[in-house]
Amino acid sequence: MKKVLMVFGVLFLLLILVGGGAAAFFVLKPGSLKRVVGGETRLLDYLGAQVVGVANTHLVPDLSFETIRYDPPYTITLGGVRLTAADGTDVLDLGKMVVVLGETPKVGRPIRVARLELSNGAVNLIRDASTGGLRGLSPLVEPTERVRSETAAKPEFRLDSVLVLQKIAISGIDLVYDAGDGSAPMRLDALAADLDIVPATDAGSGWYELDLTSGRAPGLRLDVDGRINIETFDLALNRVVAEAALDEATATTLPPQLAALIGRYQLRGAVRATVTGRVPLLSPSSAELDLEASLDRGRGVFGEYQIPLDSVGVRAGMSSGVVDLRDLTMSTLGGRMTASGRIVLGGDARVEWMASDMRLRELLAARPTDQPPKMAGIVSTTGTVRFPMTDPRAGLSGSGQIDVREGRLVNIPVISDLVRVMEVTGLTGGATFRDSFSSPMTLSPEGVTLNNFEFRTPALHARGSGTLGFSGSLDFSVNGGPVEAIQNKLGKVGDLLGKLTDQVLKYRIRGSLRAPKVTVQPLGIGG
Repeated sequence: MKKVLMVFGVLFLLLILVGGGAAAFFVLKPGSLKRVVGGETRLLDYLGAQVVGVANTHLVPDLSFETIRYDPPYTITLGGVRLTAADGTDVLDLGKMVVVLGETPKVGRPIRVARLELSNGAVNLIRDASTGGLRGLSPLVEPTERVRSETAAKPEFRLDSVLVLQKIAISGIDLVYDAGDGSAPMRLDALAADLDIVPATDAGSGWYELDLTSGRAPGLRLDVDGRINIETFDLALNRVVAEAALDEATATTLPPQLAALIGRYQLRGAVRATVTGRVPLLSPSSAELDLEASLDRGRGVFGEYQIPLDSVGVRAGMSSGVVDLRDLTMSTLGGRMTASGRIVLGGDARVEWMASDMRLRELLAARPTDQPPKMAGIVSTTGTVRFPMTDPRAGLSGSGQIDVREGRLVNIPVISDLVRVMEVTGLTGGATFRDSFSSPMTLSPEGVTLNNFEFRTPALHARGSGTLGFSGSLDFSVNGGPVEAIQNKLGKVGDLLGKLTDQVLKYRIRGSLRAPKVTVQPLGIGG
């Protein structure tokens, strides 16, 4: 959530600071306009000095342009507009910026920019691998303390004293993200937006109303209703609605990397998120937010398996750097899963889950009707997981329980290999759904450990313990075979027989999920 807020804040700052302060800086830079347009030198020098001071006070990157044309009385067109960081990174590159003034400027009076039109360009988000931030945007604006000090000495450099923006229109702007790892950048092209900005007279100094409609057809849309304070860069969100559609039509218009991902896994679904609250753009982790999100008709296919997500609902809040996952509800695999938790940004996270009545056969992407499914079963599970946000894998811990009933499990990899080595294939694998599995489990950085699990079929019982590694590695010790079924019918004699067979015959499962290796260890001998 912190990264999302950072990008969201960056885009707003680019709209307000670059669109407003940069436009005025370009237009009224001392000396530039005098060579193009005649007029009162005193007025041009005054306005230029004012806005150059504003730009230098607030922005860290440098502003530049290649061409300028003035069409009196109100329209100025700039070409080759750039916002360049100290390391040479072009954060913003615009083919054209049109500035429409709302009134004739006068000495001592703030200019009124009625409309800005930004077109044919790109916003470049380039990740710095050494810091994790975005090159040229970390920071985008000068530190708050410095701005306050300079504007206290020169109040005319305060943004609300100089600029009164009313409208920003964006068209043909590409959003480029470079992960900084050598991979090809992702480009989301032809973004469009209309941002209405008017002073919020009832909200105090520096506040402006925001009404943003943005998106990209087909399938992407963002609407923002809120306020921004151009002195403190606080963002008050009355309502933000984001919508995205995952389908073939949308995929054809996305960057090749995203389109390939959607196509490879056949990702589908309709996503909608609503956000309200308050965001200090200079410190997004201090935001106070409420989120409601949903996914409908979701699906992903991974080889012969699928994950169908009929519906997903999320309710969460963020306050003082803590995300409260109030409720996550999923309708999937014919059952239901819920989760809740607490996440401290930069600290630790704790999530609890519970699922019931999820059907394994729904995992199969293709299910022939003329034969029993490869696998079946009704799954229930509960548990708790904990991890540090800085390195989730390294500090992972947790515990839970998993149970499967009314199953057909003997065709599942690893189990099928075990059945084959036990030489009981002929006693299992029928069309009946009577298999079961039950096990406590623990989570660690290495993987999932199943403690004292028990697997049953009408003809076979097995029990054991071991770890399934996150890398796919296997390390299990199992006791079992057809004698276990007989043991349960022999009372105390069966218990004695079971203890004897446990000592005499064990099975060791190693290797990986792709290539499991099952060996027999008579008398428990062998590593």
